[in-house]
Amino acid sequence: MDSFTTWETPTAWQRMQMQSVTQRLRQAKLLLADCKKHVARLQEVVQNLERNGRDTTRAKAVLIAFENAQVWHIRQRERLMREMRKLRKATVQSGAA
Repeated sequence: MDSFTTWETPTAWQRMQMQSVTQRLRQAKLLLADCKKHVARLQEVVQNLERNGRDTTRAKAVLIAFENAQVWHIRQRERLMREMRKLRKATVQSGAA
């Protein structure tokens, strides 16, 4: 038996895939949480600038960029969650759970 045999089994492959997706999902959730904090803070900045009659052009542009990043992170998290569900389903169906 060569060193690749254990990785050729569906069980080992599925476990490796699930570990990878789990790690990426954890990272996506952390990035999303950070992004939400930045959006909340930038909303406060814009409100303070408006309240003081200051120009909000740049602050709003940065806020929009972070809101777009937040949407992207949400989509990534959802995609990874779908991928994890598929892997779990495949693992159960193969009896590798």
